[in-house]
Amino acid sequence: MKDGKDQKNLNGQKDLKGQNKLQNQNELQNLTDLLNLVEDRYIEEAAELDGAGSNVKGRSRIRGKRWTGIAAAAAAACLCLVLAGGLLGGDLLCGAEGNPQQSSAAEDPQQSGAADPGWWIPAIQLPEPEEGVTYDMIACVVYKGNVYVGNTNGYYGEDADRIRGMLDEYVGKAKGNLDEWSTQSDYAEELAGSVCGSIYTLKGYDPDFRLACAGEDDILILEHLNGICVYVGSEIFEDRLHLAENGKAVSCIDHETWYYGGSGEDDPVPVSFEEGVWNEFLKEISEGTFENLQLSEIYDGIAVHLYVTMEDGTVNPFRISCDGYVLYDGLPWYGVKISDDTLHAVLEACGVE
Repeated sequence: MKDGKDQKNLNGQKDLKGQNKLQNQNELQNLTDLLNLVEDRYIEEAAELDGAGSNVKGRSRIRGKRWTGIAAAAAAACLCLVLAGGLLGGDLLCGAEGNPQQSSAAEDPQQSGAADPGWWIPAIQLPEPEEGVTYDMIACVVYKGNVYVGNTNGYYGEDADRIRGMLDEYVGKAKGNLDEWSTQSDYAEELAGSVCGSIYTLKGYDPDFRLACAGEDDILILEHLNGICVYVGSEIFEDRLHLAENGKAVSCIDHETWYYGGSGEDDPVPVSFEEGVWNEFLKEISEGTFENLQLSEIYDGIAVHLYVTMEDGTVNPFRISCDGYVLYDGLPWYGVKISDDTLHAVLEACGVE
């Protein structure tokens, strides 16, 4: 990616903020401690889904369209705080393969003595339904025993046409059979999911990381970021996302505008960095180590939302906190910290004081 004013704007894409919640006081016992970490104000920010791909607080969908082919069978669309084990994670360090070690969320993985240093993001599992317990849903598909989760609100119309050339090998049809009443046996089926559509691998991405669910007029990118270890930033930002190699343009929106906006005026705006700033930013997030931020108040201090448009037309959403943590939206509780100088330069370019 080049620094400077020749960068192009991205298509004003929004993401879902925060995490959805279990809606009943009788949450599963094994999630209770984790849910206690999510304060009320974050729950209030969670998506009020009326269909896969809807936005928060009445924000317009991408190009103002609803899901058509993909989400017609997914009235509420896919496992969410049931996904807490994966998206929120736990206080687990990576030990020997398949043997994560219990730890403190504040512990440094490198000093833990773990055979494979890093934070263990638990694999997502669907619990059996319980009477009186209701779950919110987000978009997901099961492939080769792993749960892939929608990473944005999807691409519609011209936006979908722009990335349709990325579709590679046809995998099969997503069943659209999962809902809040599904059982473990439903979840165990290959290509089970809360969305319907044709599943493809994507050119330029490892199918263990990304797939696409394609409808006639829309495409949803699905990501597998659970049941894995993360330690160094490059494992996400370069090995999976290829930011330095394929990044094309950057846009941003300050957090207050992102949260309270509701019209076209709150679309992200293009960013022009001073020479070397963007390259330094990429270097620092790739060389930095992930920190488990579940016990922090990281979402009290988000300064800006950053959107990186790739050469292939996809958009990767990030959040940067006032104290310098960079979080990928697909891994919302694990961040790497950048230097004060780089933070200041990025925020200045974004017009955030």
